[in-house]
Amino acid sequence: MKNIIFYITIYLGLLYICCSSPISFLFAEDFRLPDTGQTACYDSEKQLQQCPIEESASFYGQDAHYVGPQPAYQEHSEQTLYDLNTKLLWVKSDDGIQKNWNDAVSYCNELTQSGYSDWRLPSRFELLSITNYGKYAPAINTSVFPHCFSEGYWTITPSAIQSEYVWYVDFESGKAERIHKKNMYYVRCVRSAVP
Repeated sequence: MKNIIFYITIYLGLLYICCSSPISFLFAEDFRLPDTGQTACYDSEKQLQQCPIEESASFYGQDAHYVGPQPAYQEHSEQTLYDLNTKLLWVKSDDGIQKNWNDAVSYCNELTQSGYSDWRLPSRFELLSITNYGKYAPAINTSVFPHCFSEGYWTITPSAIQSEYVWYVDFESGKAERIHKKNMYYVRCVRSAVP
């Protein structure tokens, strides 16, 4: 049952990206969704010492059993980083200032960085693509994305239930949740065009 939920979640996430966010990077020939970085397996209460080996074993089929393309980044400029898997260009470090959602959107839309002025707030799944679930506080590769706070970062993705709520990604653990736009979180801007 957990495997079915996992695959449905991934499918719905990709469907969401295809239908509601800037998608030019998805049409690149070699687009790949990067591996999550999760290497541990769990039973219903705790981490297991070793992941089950037999497919028929209880708790087989977790994220750690599947290895996808490893995260791969290329320095584009001193301030920006190109994701070789998703074809997104990221600002390496945020400005360290928490903003409400409206100010976060304006910040990215007005940003001029490395000769580009088409920066934007990432979608929920775009931001989740740079998390590393094998790390904690922050759940990201800090040698690639330095100065990432173990706190929330805004996304452009609206809540389907309440118009004043949007999704954010908490980089303490990498979870995504909905929150009111008036809250204060950090911002990491992205652009879709392949540099």
